[in-house]
Amino acid sequence: MFNHEESNPSIRAGRAIAITGVAAIVVVLAIVAYVMMNRHSGPVEGALTSVKLYLPEAPARPADSDLPAEDVPAGNKMLVLAEVTVHNVGKKPLTVQDFSGIVKSGDTDFQSFAAGPGDFQRLFSFYPDLLAQQKTSFPRHETIPPGGSQQGLVIFNYNLTENQWNEAQAFNVEVSFEETKETLELQPSAFPAHERIPNVIPPQPKTPAGTVHRARLGKLPGAAVAQPQP
Repeated sequence: MFNHEESNPSIRAGRAIAITGVAAIVVVLAIVAYVMMNRHSGPVEGALTSVKLYLPEAPARPADSDLPAEDVPAGNKMLVLAEVTVHNVGKKPLTVQDFSGIVKSGDTDFQSFAAGPGDFQRLFSFYPDLLAQQKTSFPRHETIPPGGSQQGLVIFNYNLTENQWNEAQAFNVEVSFEETKETLELQPSAFPAHERIPNVIPPQPKTPAGTVHRARLGKLPGAAVAQPQP
């Protein structure tokens, strides 16, 4: 038979267990209260409102460019055009310093810093296909006041194919600030979904209607010349 003295704790032991349990609950509640009191949302929020890929077939060197041919970007790379919005939801001004785009593919991270203001404008000269996508570059080193927002276009460059992009695990844009070491990490809502910017083929000049081009035949070397019959 069961030994009831050993199976059922005494009243004194039961009180000790109850007191220990209550103390443990109090400690847990104190920790939760501390976390809740000290929890705060980040001072900045943001979003990638669009992500577009462009795979140039060949760069077009502007006629008025003084850059040597070797400085023209290669045509076998991918350009990623991302529209970024940053909201300052904190109580202090913030200044965007730079953007870094990271494509995670397997064990490899492909990182690119966003094109600077000079390179940003130059890309639209090199690649006329992008002219329809031209928008204001995201302003750097400009203060965003509390409650304010900034938005604009940033461009990254990767030595990737579209298939490699589609097989990657993630695309992250890290926004750095001048006032803090913390960064804002943005991700597209649906990855690897994207819009592909088409390569535009320049239209060929058409021959005006009614115009007849007559070929002018020359004398072939060694050919006999027919003589008129008498």
